[in-house]
Amino acid sequence: MFLCGPRGPEIAEKISPAQVSRVLMALRGYYDYVLVDTGTTIDDTFIAISEAVGDIFVCVRPDIAVLKHTKTLLSLMHSLGMASKTSLIISFVSPDTRITTNDVVCVLKTNLAFEIPYDWANCCSASNNGVPIALSAPKNPVSRSVVDHAVRITGHVAESVAGRHSKGRKNSGGPVPLTVAETSQNRGKRRGFFGLKKGFK
Repeated sequence: MFLCGPRGPEIAEKISPAQVSRVLMALRGYYDYVLVDTGTTIDDTFIAISEAVGDIFVCVRPDIAVLKHTKTLLSLMHSLGMASKTSLIISFVSPDTRITTNDVVCVLKTNLAFEIPYDWANCCSASNNGVPIALSAPKNPVSRSVVDHAVRITGHVAESVAGRHSKGRKNSGGPVPLTVAETSQNRGKRRGFFGLKKGFK
């Protein structure tokens, strides 16, 4: 299930942090894993979400300007007591990049969750076509990186995403996204994400 954001800022202003917290609590009653795309602005809503979730993944590119802004963001997050559940997702990783993954981790002083290889053409195509790259190109290194990390988080074994998609298998809620907020008491009782299933072989 996907819950979209408000259509415009005039509607967003009417959504309070308390309402967002209640939505998260409701979703955690139905799903093992809930993904929240917060953006980069730290406000009362961001803080409410961060307090409710189990893990925070900060996406960053190996770029000087991005690293500068991310360092400021992480510094503020750490001052709010979020350091222990914050880790990095480094995208656009390429052997040709002058700034290495080790450089990023050293500068930001935050643990690395995983890397996403650089593949602009396939990622752009997936975005423009409205089809997740895990479905359009499941053997792509980007897809494999994300699914491998999902397996590490959940302990589930990956089923072929493309296979499920091509067979047209129907379910009530569709794939559940990667986790930022989770409820341990429900783990394993409901569907995973990207075709992950508990004990699938």
